[in-house]
Amino acid sequence: MATRPESRLQQSLSEITRLLDRHRVLEALAHQQDSPKRDLVEQLQHRQNVAELGKRLRLMQAADIAHVLESLPGGDRMTVWREVSPEQAGDIFVEVSEAVRESLIEGMDEAALVEMLTRLDPEDLAYVSASLSEEMRIRVEQRLEQSERTIFADSIRFPRSSVGNVMTRE
Repeated sequence: MATRPESRLQQSLSEITRLLDRHRVLEALAHQQDSPKRDLVEQLQHRQNVAELGKRLRLMQAADIAHVLESLPGGDRMTVWREVSPEQAGDIFVEVSEAVRESLIEGMDEAALVEMLTRLDPEDLAYVSASLSEEMRIRVEQRLEQSERTIFADSIRFPRSSVGNVMTRE
């Protein structure tokens, strides 16, 4: 029997939340170590936690990760977002709400943001462009190939509330 989408989403959120909670406990224990190598133990524990989180996220679908990001508080959201693979990031970025998208933008390095945005399909880029500053939108648009730039320009020419805005070229 297939898992219902709502229960799958809730299960994904529960798994990531448990993982983050466990990581906090393990890192706190490493911090409490009274040894000359405490910093090394803390760094190793942190690296192990990050690797485990990244591995779990790579197994999840973009929409599931978007749901997790929507449900987490800001600090945990950024912890999870930093471990999303570059291949997944664009799809997830399109899936999250505008408010969450803006919080992710605030926490991202500008070069990484530009790189992620230039990997997006031009129509997806148009969809998320309302969350971008004018300067960022122009910077990304300049990095697009001419054919992609044309599609992007066609996609953003309609007002956000119009039917033309949600239509695709296909």
